[in-house]
Amino acid sequence: QRQMCIRDRARLGAATRLLRAKDARGASAVLAGAAPRDPEQQLELTYCRAFASALDGYRELEAGAHQTARRHFVTALELLEPRLAYARSRGHVRLVGLHDKLDAELVRLTEGAR
Repeated sequence: QRQMCIRDRARLGAATRLLRAKDARGASAVLAGAAPRDPEQQLELTYCRAFASALDGYRELEAGAHQTARRHFVTALELLEPRLAYARSRGHVRLVGLHDKLDAELVRLTEGAR
């Protein structure tokens, strides 16, 4: 169990570095199969996966592919929402902030499509 915790922490660290470099695919590959048992690491895993999807969405948005961007944002929100209450209770500001930002982005995209 301790070995798994260390391995999960290393994966999350590597994924975070890749996300900072805007490498969503690399981060997703690093996180494939990750299933931490620690609740805090579960929050971080959810955040990283959602952030990777959001990065893909923004890349599509910049390319003018609004519907594809929207799908990536919805995917990210679907990852975040089941953990949102717990994230708020734990003070996980980044996860909550990402949720709020993507929720606003979807509203903006929806209003722009009208």
